[in-house]
Formats: sequence, C-alpha cells, structure tokens
Amino acid sequence: LLHGMPSSAAPKHLFVLADEITPRIAWSVLTWPGQTGPLLDTTTVELVHFDNTSTTDAANDAAPLHVIVASQQAQNDSKLASLATASAEPQLIQTALSSAANTAQGQHPVLIADNGAATREAVLSALAEPGAWVHIAAHGTAQPQRIGYAGLWLEPSGEDKTPAFLSWLDILDKGVRAGLVVLNACQLGDSGNAINGNLSFAAAVSRAGARQVVAALWPVSDSAAALWVPAFYSALVADPDHNAAAALRAAQLRLRASRAFAHPFFWAGMQATSRLSLPAPTLSSAPIATKTHGDKLH
Repeated sequence: LLHGMPSSAAPKHLFVLADEITPRIAWSVLTWPGQTGPLLDTTTVELVHFDNTSTTDAANDAAPLHVIVASQQAQNDSKLASLATASAEPQLIQTALSSAANTAQGQHPVLIADNGAATREAVLSALAEPGAWVHIAAHGTAQPQRIGYAGLWLEPSGEDKTPAFLSWLDILDKGVRAGLVVLNACQLGDSGNAINGNLSFAAAVSRAGARQVVAALWPVSDSAAALWVPAFYSALVADPDHNAAAALRAAQLRLRASRAFAHPFFWAGMQATSRLSLPAPTLSSAPIATKTHGDKLH
C-alpha cells in the first residue's frame, strides 16, 4: 500500500483520503518504506473526507461530554450482555479529563452530562448537540451483507425489554452536530466490501456532520478500555487542537506498551476520521481583463 512512498523518515502526520477502500485498512500497523516498526511508532494516521459546507460545529472546552453506556449494569435490568469496564468508563473519563486539564495551561475540565438510560433518544439527542463530545460504550454490530445492519444495540425505551437498534440509516436521517464522537463498540468502522452499498456506522456519523469520529474495524476488548479510554481523553484535553487522531495514537501506544494488550488485535483496528469542510467557491466581482489580436480573444 505504501510502495513508492519516499524511503526517508516516515511523516509525523499522515492524512489518508477516505474512500470505499481506505477506511477498511489497519493503517497504524503498516510499515513505512525504510523502517522496521509499524507506523504507530512514528506517525499519527488520520482518515479524512471533504464536504462543501463552509462551517462546522467544532469540539471545544465549553461543550459538554455525553458519556452513554448501554449494557447490563447493576442499576438496570436490560437484556444487553454485561460490559464490565463500560460501567466504569464515565469515572475513568472524568478522572482523565480533570487530571489532564489541571496540568495543561489554559485548559478546563469538560463537563460530563448525565444522560440517564442509553436509549435511541438519548444517543440522538447527544449527537444533535452542537460541538458536543459524545462517548458511547455499547454493543456494536456490522453485517455488511445486509443494508442498514450496522449500528448500536441500546436500552429499550418502553415496557418491552428488547434492546433497541440504532442503524447508520437513522444517523443519516437525523443528522449529527457533535464535534467528536467516540464509538467504543465492536466493528462500527467496518463497511464490508466496496460494492455492497453499505456505509459503516462510523462513516455515517462522520458524513452526517460530526467533525471527528473514533471507531474500530473489528471486535473490541471491554477490558482494554480501562487503559485506552483514559489515555485517549488525557491526550485529547491536553492538546490545544483537540485532535482525535493524535489522541488515539497516544491510546494505541498505551495499549501496545502494556503486557496484556500489546498484540495488534487490541489496537490496530482503531481509527480516527475527520470531516474537513471546504468553503463554497465565490465569483470574483473584479473585471476580467482581455486583449485582442485581430479576431482572437485572449
């Protein structure tokens, strides 16, 4: 994939245009020509796609952070399977943000909003908040052979205890105004092959309006979240630009340095995608200078 690239030092930051194929590649585990270790050692990899919107709702210190956890927990009787670490993630994030903010000049802790039950309505409401940071720890699924069957299993909202499903089609329909969306769930970066017409859930969140999205290509480890989630948010809030790709690299390095989660399975499938807006072209009001030579106009 990187054949033909300069064999000099790997770039500090690699921007990869997101198309039908590139988001399905575990870029951080690839090797740059001339080096022996993976790109993770030297390079922040950021998938990008462009739109023609002139403005975007960027994440900022004043925006709330919505932490949504959907799994079997002590305070509910959901039929969703238990995610032991997920229930601790709100506190892990709060501690990481507070610690990082106190040591970073000019930074302030980000408020963690209480969403109550992790229902479809709660998720859609959080995603609709301009500039918000949204962290979702839940059960994800991707069935690329079936249109629309990539999404989140969430808490039921009525008397029926059957978990509710939130598809990427719902996301495109409702739109997203959050600045950052972190999807700690299985396979939400997987769109299957390039000809089936499916988007991954992460791609839909990005195209629907989120400025930055973090998601995984394959199943994630609930236990590993105890390491990478606080590492991610510590790096994110300490960075004046709040760049999710750079924070994700810090989280991946934390996993790789551990004894239990050093294998690429635990970190190579994690990706960050950014939506870059291009201003609409404007017509110049200046007169166009022309000159003629005989009957030819230049």
